[in-house]
Amino acid sequence: MIRDVLRSSLTQTLGYSSYVKSVLVSCLLFFRHSHLAFALVFTALFAPVAVHAGVDIRTLSGFDQQNLLADFNLHISECNLVKEVTIHAGAFTETFVPEYDENNDCDHVFTGSNSGYLSPSATITSLTGAQTVHVESFSIENKPPVLAFQSVSIVNQDGEQ
Repeated sequence: MIRDVLRSSLTQTLGYSSYVKSVLVSCLLFFRHSHLAFALVFTALFAPVAVHAGVDIRTLSGFDQQNLLADFNLHISECNLVKEVTIHAGAFTETFVPEYDENNDCDHVFTGSNSGYLSPSATITSLTGAQTVHVESFSIENKPPVLAFQSVSIVNQDGEQ
């Protein structure tokens, strides 16, 4: 009886993938002792679940030092596990519900402005309510790289140049 109740509650649980559900149902069927199966399923269902989404913030433009502006792209993988995202970049703040593609990835373009625009952050709230903060810091290079050739030569390799 306990197994039937747990099996039906598993199929109604939101926020868990079908893979996780099938593993938990398999545990119910594998273990003959209902108390042990109940403990395993209860722990798996009600333990805090964190989003292990890949998060990346990249620049889309050069940094406008005079107006303190920069365009960025926030990329999140496993976006199907995300409830909402809040972005801060200087004076810019936005909270949104991400829309993900067929790969469960999502992208969001934003413009950081004013003091702190080079340190954008994203607070990601998962479907379970857990929050993760991702911060990146960018800096302006005032000295451009210098390239110089030391020498150029033609090398003979296997009888060919």
